[in-house]
Amino acid sequence: MDNELNALQHLEAAARLVREEHASISVVGRPLTVEEERRLQALEAADVDIESAMDHLKGLTDHQGVDLPADGRYAVANDALAVGLRIDLAGSNIISGDIFSTLGGFREYVASFRSEPGTEITPAVNPLEIVAEDRDGKHAQGELLFSSVGATEVTMTLLLDAPLMALPVNQAMTFAGRFEGEAMRELGVELESEIGVDPLPEWDFNGEAMTVEKSFADAGFDVFNVGFRSQFPSPSSGQWDTSQLHGLMTQFAQEPIDRKSWNLHLLILQESTMDGLLGVMFDSGERDVNQLPRQGAAVFQLPIKTRPDWPRKLIQTTVHELGHALNLAHRFERPVGRADSTSFMNYDWKYLGGQNAARFWREFDFTFDADELAFLRHGPLANIIPGGAEFHTVPYWENPDGGYVPYTPEIPSDDFRIRLLPPASGTLFQFAQPILLTAELTNNTGRTMELPRFLLDPKAGFLELVVTRRTSPAGGGAPNQGMVFRPLIHRCFDMDLAAADVVPQGGTLVDNVNLTFGSAGFTFIEPGEYEVTAVFMWQKAFRDIRTIKSAPLSIRVAYPKTDEEERDGQELFRRDVGVYFALGGSDALSDAEDVLDAIAERRQHRAKTVTDPLVANIMRCKAINQSRDFIHYRDGKYRMRSADPEKAQTIFSSISNVMKKIFDPQTSSATAKLAAAIKKKGNGRK
Repeated sequence: MDNELNALQHLEAAARLVREEHASISVVGRPLTVEEERRLQALEAADVDIESAMDHLKGLTDHQGVDLPADGRYAVANDALAVGLRIDLAGSNIISGDIFSTLGGFREYVASFRSEPGTEITPAVNPLEIVAEDRDGKHAQGELLFSSVGATEVTMTLLLDAPLMALPVNQAMTFAGRFEGEAMRELGVELESEIGVDPLPEWDFNGEAMTVEKSFADAGFDVFNVGFRSQFPSPSSGQWDTSQLHGLMTQFAQEPIDRKSWNLHLLILQESTMDGLLGVMFDSGERDVNQLPRQGAAVFQLPIKTRPDWPRKLIQTTVHELGHALNLAHRFERPVGRADSTSFMNYDWKYLGGQNAARFWREFDFTFDADELAFLRHGPLANIIPGGAEFHTVPYWENPDGGYVPYTPEIPSDDFRIRLLPPASGTLFQFAQPILLTAELTNNTGRTMELPRFLLDPKAGFLELVVTRRTSPAGGGAPNQGMVFRPLIHRCFDMDLAAADVVPQGGTLVDNVNLTFGSAGFTFIEPGEYEVTAVFMWQKAFRDIRTIKSAPLSIRVAYPKTDEEERDGQELFRRDVGVYFALGGSDALSDAEDVLDAIAERRQHRAKTVTDPLVANIMRCKAINQSRDFIHYRDGKYRMRSADPEKAQTIFSSISNVMKKIFDPQTSSATAKLAAAIKKKGNGRK
């Protein structure tokens, strides 16, 4: 097949040369010589011969009418490349594949391709137009030709019109291989659980037993168990702080989390410390120094079991969180705008703008939406695979230039006002100082509202924070485009179970936002001037999405003033240190804590009262971490490091006099309340 296509390309080039020479002789503007007449005749004869040869080769390479392979997953390869081919005509009417280099015995992902969106695929459409994307995000177009199809075997040829990583341009690549299975992709799930939680249930749906595995099988995934199920004790409080979940994943995972793979770690736990929190998707972990996101999820069973239909809700929530780990966004979020969806990825309480939960469950049929299914089955591997692209890689395959038109229009609103507040000390931050701000939402609806605080949590998907660097490190240059801050963790709440603040007309809902470190790394790694804008999404009714934007808050990150600050920066910008600040401390990040302890001791010297803003942030994280239990797994045994209220109280005391100055208003207030609660708890033990 390669030889015929290459010969056809050479003949087309020869035909062009013959016709060009014929044209040049024909237009000399004078009578032709005898020799020129003979030359013209020879060129015309050559043109006829070339056309005949081309027709013959086109006949050899014309495979219109060749049966297409049966739906399923195929493994095809040649000497240098391997392709995971997916035929999905009955489902999404898409053919796609992932290309891997196999040189030197190493299998390395190179690129993905799929049939051109909108193409109706039939045996007559052969060759098939395709679009392709490599792991660096470069795009190409090309053709896919099936030349031989048997009961389980297939031979195909790929041709690309632009360079993609390690792949030839305008050169036929032929592959042969066999059928592997009916599922489009495979997914391993390693399940860990708290002692006492129930196993994942099943639900009778129209006479069929629906489970998490069956839901993913219908979506095109072969889901299987990996590792063995670890069971660990409950914390003394009976509730889990989300920062503890990273420790659980990193300590109990048998499957590696230091590389991209089709494996997810699922934690089934009883209850969170946050009211109404049903599930969490991790975007980082202890070993995420190599920037591997979306590797784990957790589901909290106890709040779900308050419902009479809890088995169905638990299945939906578990699939929902694993969907996030495969890079699916909420359907109601601003970039998607599909509040009318009954997909796994919608909330029942958000359906059709709200107050339609009963209708959601009447219409819920254990499926994803069509664009989600196309992405899960056929999207570029790097955008889906756990450990690949960061969360919120949307709009999936539909628009490769990155543009996107929301399904519903956004309308500015005066119903609320939102603003960001800095620390009392102002908007100048030390080099490498963690940056926390207060988000304040004012109710201007004219009526009293019950608003859960998670509306102001960037981890919940209702508030976006856009960060724009206004100056280059040297103090000049053009400003960059705004970057939406992506937190390390994505939280999913139930509105009916979450505690809500009663906010009268003119009243405010407040929460703090930690912008220090997200799934893309450190937000303010360079000195200079920045602007931060809050964007709040308010769905007033179905198809009536309102957006409320704050005035930009200008902040400045100072340059290091001493060599010591410069050296500290090399340690403070380690990824594990960033995760430590984002989580409010973690026993699982002991190396990061040792680094921060050394910096705090060097800067603090022997002073008992903290005045350095960086040290104050370190001490706050340490105190928060000491206020909660932490489970360790060592030498085959579980060990509980119990909360130490006295140690936490001592650390909080060292920063109590400077919190109002160093921290933003809400961080200062929340930290003071936690310190007071710990002090009261400690006094109660005496």
